[in-house]
Amino acid sequence: MGVGLAFAIPVAVKSAGLEPCDIALFEINEAFASQFVYSFKKLGLDRYKVNVNGGAIALGILWALQVHTVLQLY
Repeated sequence: MGVGLAFAIPVAVKSAGLEPCDIALFEINEAFASQFVYSFKKLGLDRYKVNVNGGAIALGILWALQVHTVLQLY
């Protein structure tokens, strides 16, 4: 939550006996873009390995638009 991922991910990866380069994809779902940007930059992740299918912000907006569209039909 918040920017805690920037500190929790390295600990979790290390406790699993891995290095960040061993991880194929990262999914970082934060409520605010600034939290994602901070964590992304702090961790120094490859942009092609993070949120490859869109993050929580993109998915949340898509869901909200779909609900709004359906409600407008009634």
